[in-house]
Amino acid sequence: MTAPRVGIVVVHWRGMADTRECLESLARLAHPNLDIVVVTNGAGDFDAAVAAAACPSVETIALPMNGGYAAGCNAGARMLLGRGADVVLLLNNDTTVAADLIAPILAAFDAQPRAGIAGPIVTYYDDPALVWSAGGTLRRTLGYTRHAGFRSRHAPDSNRHSDYVSGCAIAIRREVFARVGELDERYFHYFEDVDICERARKLGYHSVTVAAASVRHKVSAAAGERGSNRLNRAQAYYFTRNRWLFVRRNMSGAQRWTALASQLGALFPYEMAKALLARNWPELRGRAEGIVDGLRGRDGARDVTP
Repeated sequence: MTAPRVGIVVVHWRGMADTRECLESLARLAHPNLDIVVVTNGAGDFDAAVAAAACPSVETIALPMNGGYAAGCNAGARMLLGRGADVVLLLNNDTTVAADLIAPILAAFDAQPRAGIAGPIVTYYDDPALVWSAGGTLRRTLGYTRHAGFRSRHAPDSNRHSDYVSGCAIAIRREVFARVGELDERYFHYFEDVDICERARKLGYHSVTVAAASVRHKVSAAAGERGSNRLNRAQAYYFTRNRWLFVRRNMSGAQRWTALASQLGALFPYEMAKALLARNWPELRGRAEGIVDGLRGRDGARDVTP
């Protein structure tokens, strides 16, 4: 039988050295039926010759401006689905993948027909034994998300259902794109992964964390400080604003009201206090701007410098 066709999208905004290393790892993938595309999101530092040397089969889509991570993913996914991809894997450019990444993801899909979205165990690039994300949990009554296994040295040893999987490495079945739709570009950056997993759940699909699949992540190499969990102004803005937007778009009834109330009454004060204690003034400013724009219903890109 012909192996399922897998399309891989790498979104490049900046960091050509990271993109080169990501592509080198993709060139070593064992799966026989692959299409790989890099989407340059209005990037000025992309070098097509370097990309081709790293991964000779790679193709490029050049977007004229930075439309956000979701827009880059969607542009690549549309091309790959048009070529018949059965599964599309979306990757941050600051990731590297194990050569055997694809087989356990496809096996997880085969084992669970309602598994529409899957993600690997994501570890820190500089410390591969330290987990960054083993799926994610969503507290719907609070509108609060958290990476499962965050900063643990004990990754899951079996597949498990997750409320969401991180968008830095997320595999989506063709039928999910057909029924659920693309990533929501109104988020611009952050929460588009939680959103598509939640929309898929409402149509009966599961999100699965695949224990035997692994990806190393440089964590904020493009958007912030590599390997750091310290937020800059732009990251804090989008995290805060988009969590508010996610609740408004995905929750209903009593859940919606408790989640909205928790943004102002609990989560926002708590996170502001943490940033204050850490003397992280850019984060304080970004969170304040994010909650204001969340209340206003603002979405899309905002020019917030780090």
